[in-house]
This record gives sequence, C-alpha cells and structure tokens, in this order.
Amino acid sequence: MKHQQIRLECGPGVARRLVDLLRDYTEVAFPAHSTDCAQVAREAMLDAIASLESSLLAEGRAEYSKRLRAMFREAVKMHFELHAAETGECCEARTAALHALCGGEALADADYAAAETRDRAAGHKA
Repeated sequence: MKHQQIRLECGPGVARRLVDLLRDYTEVAFPAHSTDCAQVAREAMLDAIASLESSLLAEGRAEYSKRLRAMFREAVKMHFELHAAETGECCEARTAALHALCGGEALADADYAAAETRDRAAGHKA
C-alpha cells in the first residue's frame, strides 16, 4: 500500500532552511543510540531529509510521506520557539509560512522574506 504524499514546492533559500531545521530537529528529538522506536523514526526522518534535499535543491519540488507531516511541523515549531527564546524576536509569520509549506502550499523565497519582514515589523516578544 502506497502512503499518501505531500508535495513541497519552494525556492532554494527556503529549501535550505527547511532541510537544516529538519536535521536539527531530528538530532534533538531522535538522538543516535536511543531506543529502537526512536531509531526507526530517526531513520525515516533522515531518509526523507536526504530525498528532500536532493530534489528541492535541484528541482524546487519534492514529495514526502504524509505520515511525517506532524514531525515536520514540530520541527518548524521547535526551530522558531528556540529562535524566539534566544533573540526575543517574533517568528509567527515565518512559522505559519513553513507550516503551510509542510502542508503542501508552495513557498517562494520572496514570500518567505516577506514573512520575515512581517515578523521583524512585529518586534520582539515581551
């Protein structure tokens, strides 16, 4: 039985950011030499990341298993929560943009830059 796939389309800058934050999340959430269950999740994430990296950077589009969507969204959330904690910066627009990408909406580099501008205009979190 083939699992449903989610199609990602994005610019190279967005692709690099997504791949990097997915790798960071995988290292934190599923460290090497952890439980067998965590190792299965780690390998699934690393395989998906490798596939995404080659396809997104070469073609600007890729597909991943819908079963991984929750982990992708959690990776985005964790990345921006940590960034906000470190900098005090608002990250809501960027988080929403990458969550939408993980759900299958296209995201151009210019649209991500606009989200970043909106976050900066919103200022710092109290």
